[in-house]
Amino acid sequence: MASSYDEGEDDATSSSWRGSDTSSPQPISERSRSHLAVLPDHARPRLRRTSLASSSASSRRRTAPKLGTASGVFMPVFLSIWGILYFLRFGVIIGEAGILGALGMLAGGYMITTLTTLSVSAISTNGRVRAGGPYFIISRCLGAEFGGSIGIVYFVGSILGNTMSAVGFVEPLLDNFDLPRDPWYQTGYAVALLVVSTLLSFLGSKMFSKLNVIAFILLNVSTASALFSFLWCGQPSWHFFYQNLYPSFDGEYGWTMMFSLIFPACAGILAGASMSGELKSPSQSIPRGTMLGILVTGTMYVASVLVIGFTVPRAQLKADLSIMQSWSVVPVLYLAGVFCAAFYAVFGGIQGTSQLLFAILRDQLVPAVPALSAPACIAITFFLTGLALLGVSNMNAIAPFFTTTTLLCYAIVNLACLLLRAAAAPNFRPSFRYFNKATAAAGVGVSVAAMMIVDIGYAAMCLLVSTSLFYLIHYGGEPKHWGDVSASLLYLQVRKMLLKLDAQPMSVKSWRPQLLLFCEQLEPSLGMIQFANDLKKGALFVIGHVLVGSLDEQLLPYKATVRKWTSTVKQMGVKAFVHVDVAPSVRVGAQSILLGAGLGAMKPNVVLLPLPHADTPSPDFLGILEDACGLDKAIGVLSRFDTPTPPTHDTIDLWPICLALTPTSTTVGPRSYPGTPARHASLLALPITSADDVSTFTLVLQLGYILASTDRWRYARVRLFLVVERHADMAPERCKLEQVLADLRMDGRCEVHGVCLADEILSLGQDGADAVVAAAAAQLVDDAAWTTDPPNDDDGDSVIRPASSTIITRASPAALVPSSTVDEPAMDDDDDLPIEGTPLERTRFPAPRALFGDASPVLHPVSFAADPATVVNRVLRKYSSQSGAVLSTLPPFALGTSRDPAASRAYVASVRRLAAGVPRMVMVQASSVTVTTAL
Repeated sequence: MASSYDEGEDDATSSSWRGSDTSSPQPISERSRSHLAVLPDHARPRLRRTSLASSSASSRRRTAPKLGTASGVFMPVFLSIWGILYFLRFGVIIGEAGILGALGMLAGGYMITTLTTLSVSAISTNGRVRAGGPYFIISRCLGAEFGGSIGIVYFVGSILGNTMSAVGFVEPLLDNFDLPRDPWYQTGYAVALLVVSTLLSFLGSKMFSKLNVIAFILLNVSTASALFSFLWCGQPSWHFFYQNLYPSFDGEYGWTMMFSLIFPACAGILAGASMSGELKSPSQSIPRGTMLGILVTGTMYVASVLVIGFTVPRAQLKADLSIMQSWSVVPVLYLAGVFCAAFYAVFGGIQGTSQLLFAILRDQLVPAVPALSAPACIAITFFLTGLALLGVSNMNAIAPFFTTTTLLCYAIVNLACLLLRAAAAPNFRPSFRYFNKATAAAGVGVSVAAMMIVDIGYAAMCLLVSTSLFYLIHYGGEPKHWGDVSASLLYLQVRKMLLKLDAQPMSVKSWRPQLLLFCEQLEPSLGMIQFANDLKKGALFVIGHVLVGSLDEQLLPYKATVRKWTSTVKQMGVKAFVHVDVAPSVRVGAQSILLGAGLGAMKPNVVLLPLPHADTPSPDFLGILEDACGLDKAIGVLSRFDTPTPPTHDTIDLWPICLALTPTSTTVGPRSYPGTPARHASLLALPITSADDVSTFTLVLQLGYILASTDRWRYARVRLFLVVERHADMAPERCKLEQVLADLRMDGRCEVHGVCLADEILSLGQDGADAVVAAAAAQLVDDAAWTTDPPNDDDGDSVIRPASSTIITRASPAALVPSSTVDEPAMDDDDDLPIEGTPLERTRFPAPRALFGDASPVLHPVSFAADPATVVNRVLRKYSSQSGAVLSTLPPFALGTSRDPAASRAYVASVRRLAAGVPRMVMVQASSVTVTTAL
């Protein structure tokens, strides 16, 4: 085990291999071959093909492991299992627990170790196990958090195990030599053994290998002598056998104490796996050597139980702790065995525990704790064991805690194997085949059960400490990319959940804003990225970016862009995916991202774009919006998100108004609806005749409510502005709007503020700050434009009479609430609410009247000769210039506008005038219903 410290040589070897690679011949291009072809044979350069091979061969010879199955695995496992407890407590165990009890506890202990051996063999034959044994196995399979937390607890248990072995050395020493028995003297004897073992540990692996052979011979001779002595001096009798057959507990002993004493005599199976780097063939030696060690020691234990149970009376077994010495024919052999077992247990414990500490510190799992050298780890182990000796003088007090930590370690090792098998990773293909998920699961179960039986208090304490260390390492330590099994498990679960999610239709009740944000440059987009991250409400967030050009030209920039953007997103703490595309144009790349972003049911349903600058081609911007609308996705345009938004207590302003900024003879909006009358106006409220009109209004409310529920915005006030033309409309419209908010369960979060548009225009016009607004105010004063046309009985719709431009609000909330003035049969509550619907199937969405009410919208147009975008912008700036965020509706546009460059530029310029000076403004337009009143 100590030689595992030399694993740095492997790193040096691999480093020298890479260094030699620089002098190796490089691939020769075709042009170079043509030049070489014209040279004579004697002038052509000769390639040294053997230098690298010979160098690597010599390196392999220098670092080749030399240990076989017997010396590398079997002996360490045998010596770790066959310890001092056999000589000092085995007779008491048989006397108290009886033959059946002793055999039963041995069977339970060996069942745990055998199942764990199957798991260890599988893991260790799938790759090289380095210094650290169980810590290395757990950390590389389950991650640094599991490995570090369990490894530290196991380290403490190993320190106490070393203490237990040192205390066990003192008992036979005092029984056989006339030495002072004062407690401080006893501690001094144990410390002396500890000092000798520590000094020998500094000599390295060669001394350890030599001591293995000596200890193996002495222990076997001593054990054979003890069993022969029982048969020679005693008289095997069925009377003694029946007398010792059943349990008979007296005093301090019980089942839990007995098992905590006997289980350490079954443990030690990880000693062979820790030698993986020193073995000739780890895939064969570890399973064979470990299983052989278990088989041999188990057979010897069973033979010892039967021999002692047949020959020694129960009373003597209970009374005499040194029963083996009392019956020994050759006491010197007994003393040699017990002292050898005690010394080797302490020596091997110092070696193994210091390796464990070395491995943990080398990986730098614990914050602010530096890595240390191997000698320093040995010194620390010696110091901590010495401190433990000062407070412990009884083996029985140490055994339960040591047993609990060992069982916890075994349980986690089995769990690691179980998860590796369950993850079904292609690269998990161990050469050891005699295991499966059932054996690993059984190993976890019996280890945890035994841990609870031994001492539930110690078990709870170990779990509590391990959990605390887990979170300390997780949040305080640096991330480790060891390829643990968690990635495979997450992959399987995500794939399974995506398939299950894709197989069922999505309900409106489950709607979340799954965002796709297009960004042109990274630094100017940080504010938008942060805002969109707040807006996503635990849903999908994809950041899209397009590199214009061919893949050959943009391959290196593509890789650099992905790395840079992904790193920045991670540093910002944003939970988003980065999707970079290479295409001949921005629109083609955006189309590719629109079609390919997401997976299964987790695809973006809201597409966000920054409002383009004056020098940005407008057709690309409008084309992307049209493509998103064609794919039935909601769209949003973001303005003035130049800097990341700090934690704010400002307001979130909602302006659900619908604006048409240019006169058109076709139906305005993201789609055409046959039969809808034309609107000859430049700023109007659309009648609610489709799902889009309701969904856009409610999408503004939904996004505002979602934003206000996030941690960054939870203290912000949500203000909903109700815009009307006349004071007479304010009270009834407010009442209806509040009813809508109550139906949507948003009434407790939104503050409704009324705005009379005519008064605002007059007030702003009197200030004379803007000529356009002043002109609109002057026209209002003339009273020529303040007219409201009655509905046309032929088409049932309000039509604007000849006018150059119009300012109007979003459709009246009367269209969003049930009305009692229309003599139509009321619809059943269960039938008029949307339950399911997908954006690709528009027929699934109910008519707006079926969703909220049956009243027709009321339009109150106000006509004037002015730029409507500028007029509305001044109203927005008056109320929302200091807001943290402003959410409004995106003015609709005619389909195919992107094909007309002039119309595209005019539309984008109008939107820019609408959003000018308004901080952090988002203008959205929906494609499907996002709210419901269904339970």
